[in-house]
Amino acid sequence: MKWSKYNYFYKSRLHNANLLYNSLTNSFVNIDNEELESAINRIKGNINDFDFSTNLSFYNQLIKAKIITESDEMEMLKIRHQVLMNRYSPFTLVLTILPTLDCNFKCPYCFEEDGNKSYMSEEVGSNILKYIQYNARNKNDVLINLCWMGGEPLLNFKIIKSITRKIKAQSNLLLNAHLVTNGYLLTKEKIKELKNLNITRVQITLDGIAYEHNKTRIHKQKDKTFNKIFNNIKTFFSIYNCNEFVSLNIRINLNKNENYTKKFIELHTYLRDTFPFENLYITPGFIEDINNIGNNVGCNFDRGLIKDFYLEISQKYGLKEYSSYPKNMLTECAVRSGGISVIGPNSEIYTCWENIGKNAKVIGQLDHNGQFEIKDENTYIKYKVGADYLNDPACIECFFFPICNGGCPEKRIRNVYEGSNFDCCILHKNNMEEILDNHYSFRLNLGTK
Repeated sequence: MKWSKYNYFYKSRLHNANLLYNSLTNSFVNIDNEELESAINRIKGNINDFDFSTNLSFYNQLIKAKIITESDEMEMLKIRHQVLMNRYSPFTLVLTILPTLDCNFKCPYCFEEDGNKSYMSEEVGSNILKYIQYNARNKNDVLINLCWMGGEPLLNFKIIKSITRKIKAQSNLLLNAHLVTNGYLLTKEKIKELKNLNITRVQITLDGIAYEHNKTRIHKQKDKTFNKIFNNIKTFFSIYNCNEFVSLNIRINLNKNENYTKKFIELHTYLRDTFPFENLYITPGFIEDINNIGNNVGCNFDRGLIKDFYLEISQKYGLKEYSSYPKNMLTECAVRSGGISVIGPNSEIYTCWENIGKNAKVIGQLDHNGQFEIKDENTYIKYKVGADYLNDPACIECFFFPICNGGCPEKRIRNVYEGSNFDCCILHKNNMEEILDNHYSFRLNLGTK
């Protein structure tokens, strides 16, 4: 046995405590007496110098927490195996479907190509069902994780209902759907149908309180959009409040060139005061210029700024859900999944959400038999297996490997094949002590160590 390289043992100056974190198990403990501290330091220095024979329960606790391990390499291989099992599971199909690329908004930071008004037809919907049926053949209880996006998907609500009905009619398919919408067309009638459409999560974007939001979330007819969206959110919670079958995630877009912390707290407070429901989630959305090559620091947030943001809103404003405590990551972006990632309204296939609506980024088509015809095999293969963090020596050797999924695959691929310079590392890198200290403060406030 040996001291795991996935241990982070440090003296917290903030708490005057010896704290031990393990990224394999995500465990975090206070080594709160001198005898235990001495034992941990001896084990860390040379495990063979420590006699476990008189305290086998301590030995078993260290093994269970993976503080000590037979092999760091084997622990890494177990993670790689589980990630690959999840990535290529024959019992899960991850899809993003675009009912239309048209949108009723003209937001200035939207990078989709303007002028694409295409809407998905019933024929394309039927071809998508054939694709799903083919991938689920001879299997029971295949889970379809489906995201409806656009454009604005509610502009073609009828195809959402049609495809959902066809999927639910298949006895071997289980459907879990999400909806990403600007919220303007989320009427009471549509909200009532969400549960029957197996939509368990809805995401709506707000750009601040009304006067800020209306400057950037602009309707094509010049209408101010905040009040309409906010009233639709009220309607949502009049239907789904105690019933958490459907949750609502409100993404608050943040721009580096504004007082983004003040904006987030202002809107967060307003939303929580108005909607005190457990199925409301509020997340920051850090706006990036995805068309640059990773060097445009003038408009992009870096890890340090994002870390400072989370620390400030959790420490200063007491929002403990934003403590940034790590999570074990065994799932990843659908870009790496075994099947198709994104299907557009004209049966076109995209590799990634970031490429939606860009004709140059279309890598193939779904034919009338539900089969994927690749027109750009090189790009397709790059996205599936190129620049894979599971094969990156730096990632494999990294302490954060168990709690990091390698960052955005799109950015990794562009770094390797297009000479970009995106930072794909996890938020916690170079910031671990601050984040752990912050989390420990919350634990102390809750009366637990």
